[in-house]
Amino acid sequence: MATQDREAAQSFFEEMYGETISEMARLVLWTSRDKRSTWTSSIGEAVAALESQPPLSNIYYGVCLQDFEAAQAERGRRVRKQDQAQPDMGFCRGYPATTLVMPGLWLDLDIAGRGHEKAQLPTSQVEAERILQGLPLDPSWVVDTGGGMHIYWLFREPWLLESEEERARAAALIRGWQRLAIDSAMELGYAVDSTHDLSRVLRPVGTINAKYGSVVGFRDRSEVRFNPSDFDEWMDLVTPVQRVRPAKIGDLSDDLQPPADKLAAMLALAPKFAETWRRERKEFPSQSEYDLSLATMAARQGWKENEIVALVVSHRRMGGEDLKLDRPGYYERLVGKARAGLDAETAHERLSDRVEMVQSGDADIEDEREDFLRDVSTLLGFKIRRIIKFVTDPPQYRLVLEEGQIHLGGVETILSPQKFRASIAAVSNTLIQRFQGARWDPVAQAILQAVEELDLGADSSTEGVMSEWLGEYLAQHRPSDDQAEAIGIKYPFIWKEGRICFFLAEFRSWLGFHRDEKVGRKQLATLLRTAGSEPVTVNYTREADGKRTTASCWTVPLSIAATLPARAERSEEALDEA
Repeated sequence: MATQDREAAQSFFEEMYGETISEMARLVLWTSRDKRSTWTSSIGEAVAALESQPPLSNIYYGVCLQDFEAAQAERGRRVRKQDQAQPDMGFCRGYPATTLVMPGLWLDLDIAGRGHEKAQLPTSQVEAERILQGLPLDPSWVVDTGGGMHIYWLFREPWLLESEEERARAAALIRGWQRLAIDSAMELGYAVDSTHDLSRVLRPVGTINAKYGSVVGFRDRSEVRFNPSDFDEWMDLVTPVQRVRPAKIGDLSDDLQPPADKLAAMLALAPKFAETWRRERKEFPSQSEYDLSLATMAARQGWKENEIVALVVSHRRMGGEDLKLDRPGYYERLVGKARAGLDAETAHERLSDRVEMVQSGDADIEDEREDFLRDVSTLLGFKIRRIIKFVTDPPQYRLVLEEGQIHLGGVETILSPQKFRASIAAVSNTLIQRFQGARWDPVAQAILQAVEELDLGADSSTEGVMSEWLGEYLAQHRPSDDQAEAIGIKYPFIWKEGRICFFLAEFRSWLGFHRDEKVGRKQLATLLRTAGSEPVTVNYTREADGKRTTASCWTVPLSIAATLPARAERSEEALDEA
């Protein structure tokens, strides 16, 4: 059995952080065995914490140092224990928003083999290094983790993130650099996971990878160091494209009046505005609907922010509605929404024109793809990087976002605005704007014209996709023979007649975290049924009190189970990792 290398771990942390670890800027250690975190304030304390863990703990560290007080406050807010002076940080690894020190950029390259069943992984170190050769800057360190490599581009000195702006820039640097690597790998036919979050944990040098029984160590190290500005060329300055930014408005009073000449012109020349002003829009259930409609139409005609606010206040006063004079934020957001609506309307007009140009042969889809993606992003309110079409029977579609991937399923989801809206809401908890009738047609056509086709053969059928996902999931979570214990921790287990069962919520959570696959619960259930999986109710005896009860789970289809690696006997340590 390999043993931890204390000196290697200490040298690793010293070269990466120097003297920046402190009471304020903590180095977080985390173990996958018990999911516990240790917040350390010095390298000596961190190394001692590493040595105190059992050999098979699978120890990770937070690459970026965390602002302990800020993380503690955020933890308190999230667990709703604001009255607790010191919330338990033992199960907290920190947050992107509480990141304080960034030592450099990183990349996690998995290599196919035992423990990594994901399709399209490089099959050797040589293939993985081909991905690195496609990047414009050589790394500082290459670390051999046992199942792959961690790559680092270290800064000349750790970067202290002293403001929200610097934190946003740091996030944009790592996101853009990893996107470059992911796209480079895809061109070679390989898959690379997105690990750009500022609270990311990786394996430190000198610790043991329990999956392989090997010590994490350097494969290559150099003295090359960088400034953050060296990566500006690839910075990903993505912000939510339709985020409503509050407008600056003046003082509110109950005698505000809109400009008489502009109001008269709108009432005379814009029938829809006149209907809204007279409250004749039967489709509007509330005053807020009238507010937004009036504000949007006035903004379209170039009214100033204060003029729009006066228009809405006057309309509310005329109808005997609450003027909301004590809520300036309401009017700020209202004007912001009206401006955002103008951007969306302009994007919709551009989309319609581009669709017609491509269909008539006056424009080439390759030249228009980026503009299609930009305008669809503006309409929907989130940044779309790519739209992938898997060439199968039937074809499957996927949106590639900054935050991950949304599996849309078949073309019917794209053709129906209701289904598309529901798919987005199911995985993002965000409702995009409603599109009625023909207004959705150019959006759907733009999405279909902007796709990149990817032919994966039989592997991209529904059964192939489920086989890939379940295969990788079960390789990392080998089914247990101890049914009661496994059910207690929502872990895959062996059921009657050797059938493998798993829990939908845990599988879906794993997909989102490890594969960046954002799939709604209902959609995932549909995919599983299509692939031959079935929901079942399992009777078992609860260990805590000896009572008979039931658990709802899903079976792995026999056709997929037959392709999985031979089941290994699970050790007590392996089950603890659940």
